[in-house]
Amino acid sequence: MKIYKYDFKFTMFARNGVAEISLPLGSKVLSIQNQDGELKLWALVDEKEELMHTWRYFVFGTGLYFPDKTELKYLTTVQIDSFVWHIFTE
Repeated sequence: MKIYKYDFKFTMFARNGVAEISLPLGSKVLSIQNQDGELKLWALVDEKEELMHTWRYFVFGTGLYFPDKTELKYLTTVQIDSFVWHIFTE
């Protein structure tokens, strides 16, 4: 097992963002934070695992649309300059 860092790039659709990140099966996401003005994800992974799992994240900016009824699980809030992003997963 090792801790790896991944780019956390998301695409804006309408009024929120979506990111999909593939990690080895059984990985544990540890944190999503700002590093040098970019979002990064850190995860504990088994580097020998060949099967991948795709994690889907939903990114909402402060003051932007958020669905009334949702089963999303809150993970963290991250600030980059004047932007504040609230990150959820399914």
